[in-house]
Amino acid sequence: MSHKLKQESISSFSLQIAALICSKLFTNNEKIDGRSLVSLTRVPQINAFVVKSLLAKWHQEMQKLESPYFDFKHKEVQKALKDFMNVLSNHISIGKTELEPLLTKAIEDTLLFSFEPKLFLIKAYKANPNFLESELKYFKTHANALNDLSKQGIQNLESQLDKLSPNFDKILAADFLNQLNAENKLEFLFEKVEEKEATPITVTTEPTPTTRKENVYKKVDETPEKPKETLNDKFNTNTSAPTLAEKLQKKVTQPIDKSLTLNERIMFTNSLFRGDKDLLSNALSQIDTANSLSEAVNIALTFNQGWKMDSGEIEAFMEVIERKFN
Repeated sequence: MSHKLKQESISSFSLQIAALICSKLFTNNEKIDGRSLVSLTRVPQINAFVVKSLLAKWHQEMQKLESPYFDFKHKEVQKALKDFMNVLSNHISIGKTELEPLLTKAIEDTLLFSFEPKLFLIKAYKANPNFLESELKYFKTHANALNDLSKQGIQNLESQLDKLSPNFDKILAADFLNQLNAENKLEFLFEKVEEKEATPITVTTEPTPTTRKENVYKKVDETPEKPKETLNDKFNTNTSAPTLAEKLQKKVTQPIDKSLTLNERIMFTNSLFRGDKDLLSNALSQIDTANSLSEAVNIALTFNQGWKMDSGEIEAFMEVIERKFN
């Protein structure tokens, strides 16, 4: 038995759940900060879409900056504005009235993306044909399928999505609702679908006759498999030495935790620290006590819980540690 999303119920469900979450969240708080947004719900995709909407509003505001006296499009001005945005992202303060509509939209998008990914992605493509280039980091569900799609490039989206359909995550409706404490909404939001059993097909093949015994065997390549690169290997790779200007630009004197942008904090929390923001903070605090880059790496490795060492998240985590100790 499987479940199909009732699209006509998405809006009503999202409004109800967003109102309940915000009601509890703001019982003792007038405002919440960026750290609270990272763990807003137990569904990482909802949290990521909330942040995406918040930063989209920032970009909309920035586009309004015009002046007959100042060149806001100048390269140095744009860089300064980007740096300003990174600082500002660590000082978010948002109230219930502003958060609730963002959360409602995030729940709506997450439902459609999770259970009808093809429909969601086609709509996203029509709204912005380059959405994968700018928004891939915000997609936590169906990550493998989207990475494949991003590598291939979008030529014929519908056809490509059909081919990638086996790679989409299998999400159970009951599990999803349980994460939102909304198990009683299963019948309201989903309809039961009977799964048809596939009729087995038996294929009989004739064995290919062989006249010489040696033809049956294939030569085995005995070349030993190249060992996977470790986090230590990546840090110890010889690269050209940075210039003094580059070192001054990248050097971080404040605690690593304080230097993270909101995007980095969300990425590391969800991808490397199992959604536990306190575990991330604890790891960064211990890394801060190191006296060298090598010692910092060794401390970081103690928190390795099945990290994919060739992932973009690990590369970004390395860069953050390097900013502190290089």
